[in-house]
Amino acid sequence: MREFQPRMVRDMAGWLDKCFFLSFAMAVMGFVTAFEWGSLFPDSRDYVVLTPLPIRVRTTPAAKNEPLIAFFVAQSGGSRGSRQLRRNGATP
Repeated sequence: MREFQPRMVRDMAGWLDKCFFLSFAMAVMGFVTAFEWGSLFPDSRDYVVLTPLPIRVRTTPAAKNEPLIAFFVAQSGGSRGSRQLRRNGATP
């Protein structure tokens, strides 16, 4: 029955789903950013603890930002993968 619907009707029906998923992805990333914002930048306690250790200055910010970048990549990959599955007809 779906194949008999005009293309414009199908596109309009999918518009709500696209808006929902885009809004959901933005909200998730906003919550993650708000939750992680305090730990993104080194504070005085980090400076006091890490100064005596023999590590480079660039290592600390990189180590603090890696989990956030990994989450962003996983979120992007998951949304791309589900879109490919829906495009190929694997999900209803």
